[in-house]
Amino acid sequence: MIVLLACLTILQSATVDLAATQALFARYGPAREANPIIRQVGPELYFGAGLVLYATTCREQDPGWAAYAVAFWAVETAAVNTHIPLGTAGAGPPLLFFTWSW
Repeated sequence: MIVLLACLTILQSATVDLAATQALFARYGPAREANPIIRQVGPELYFGAGLVLYATTCREQDPGWAAYAVAFWAVETAAVNTHIPLGTAGAGPPLLFFTWSW
């Protein structure tokens, strides 16, 4: 059986976007960020709060979290893709993680 690793998918996707956003801030400054909340509070606080929330509440075997993880991965993939033309997407793409058992 193949199972999506929801929590790992969410955490990895968020950290990839964090790295791209940090690179964007370093290279272009906060004015270039599309998200007004991230522009205001900075990427570390914005993503850090989300990472703590996800890490403490995510339940790997919960179908709701699995559905959320796929949607979150899609949104993060779209966000990281906006960094590619700017040259700030150096941490690679967000990934979907799976496990399987025989």
